[in-house]
Amino acid sequence: MADHPPLIDLQTTAQILHRTNVIFSTGHNLRTFLVLSFLLFSLRDSVENISQFITTSIDNDPYIESILSRSQLPPISTTSKRHRHRHHHRPNWVVLDIGFLSIEQDGRIFEYIATPKENATSLILDSFSPHMGYSKFVSDNGIRASEVVRPGVRFSYRSFKIVEKEDNVIMNSTNGSTLIDAGKTKSKKDLHQETKRLLFKIGAICASFCFMIIASIVIDIWVHGAAFVLVANDILNNQISLQETFHDGAILGSRRLFGFMITKLAIRNALTQLYGVYHFVGIKDQYSLLKIFVRLMILPFSSAPPSVKGYEEEIYLYMLTWFMLDMFMSFPFALGPWVAMVDPGLTRGEVIEEGNRLFSLRSDVAFILRSLQGLVCGDLLGLILAFIFGNKLFALMIQSFMEVYFMVALMLHTFSVKSMDDMANEIPFGQQELEALLEV
Repeated sequence: MADHPPLIDLQTTAQILHRTNVIFSTGHNLRTFLVLSFLLFSLRDSVENISQFITTSIDNDPYIESILSRSQLPPISTTSKRHRHRHHHRPNWVVLDIGFLSIEQDGRIFEYIATPKENATSLILDSFSPHMGYSKFVSDNGIRASEVVRPGVRFSYRSFKIVEKEDNVIMNSTNGSTLIDAGKTKSKKDLHQETKRLLFKIGAICASFCFMIIASIVIDIWVHGAAFVLVANDILNNQISLQETFHDGAILGSRRLFGFMITKLAIRNALTQLYGVYHFVGIKDQYSLLKIFVRLMILPFSSAPPSVKGYEEEIYLYMLTWFMLDMFMSFPFALGPWVAMVDPGLTRGEVIEEGNRLFSLRSDVAFILRSLQGLVCGDLLGLILAFIFGNKLFALMIQSFMEVYFMVALMLHTFSVKSMDDMANEIPFGQQELEALLEV
């Protein structure tokens, strides 16, 4: 045991913060930490811009709202049940010598299109069976003309068939006359262009979301890896250049942190969505529900809370409970990155388990450090700083720097607890072991 003295011995939160200040006070280290902070700031700012693009694309596209409105099932009523069995037969085409007539059928308002006859109006007579709710007076699929039109009106009958195409309802008569559903007169070319534009927008949103995920994972791995290399070399009193720090940090981080970061992000995102389903299950408006869940998908990356008009109270309650849930979820993962760096042979599950075990060995210090990190780097302080300095980007820069600061503090705590635990179990974890961990 004498050959392997403790790596560092920091018992209290004050000691850890003091050692962190000492590491940051070195000029070379401070420059490196500023670069790491700038990387985090660039990531956070890019995520905010992408989040704004995604939410704006959904909010400002009436075509998406139109599609969801049409696909949403109407409320079930007694009348709709009586009429859902529609008889597709060849009804009558009646031409009346009256000025104008429009007909409502199955929820659609039909207008006439002039036929070659002067002053003629097209009237549709569909099946009038009593079981569909019609009066017995029209049970013969006819109509008492003397009760609805003036005397002397001429009738001519021609059969036609109904052809339904997406948004249009086209009725072709034998002489080429056409009747179109009012308000839905888009041509095939217009619909094709709308579909292409919608698919392009969906592709752009998916690509932006994928970029946000990949960029978050890559930058977080790089920053954690570089911070580990810098702090470990500082503990060993080794001088290392900025280029070597980022080179070695990128390699070590990608080897040891990739699996952990993927697992952490997947669990956090899954819990966010599951809680969102539980909380917003009562919302029936599909378009509002889509906007809410798009914002929930962004929430693990962006600090901007979801905002959908008409559901402010539900979203406020969700954000309040989600913040507490997210803080609670962060504790099992607080020491995970540094456990993965000092124990590269552990699996993802073992990393989380070992991190929780080390967290419990000195839980008071770990709890205070993680709580301070959540408070200083959280949304509330960000709003306060933005109000004080009048610039949201400047507030984000300060929070990015403090995020790196608490990364180092939690790393030092992990080293201290790991050293203490290994000594108690007669397992060496000192200078030689730390040098071995820095080998690329």
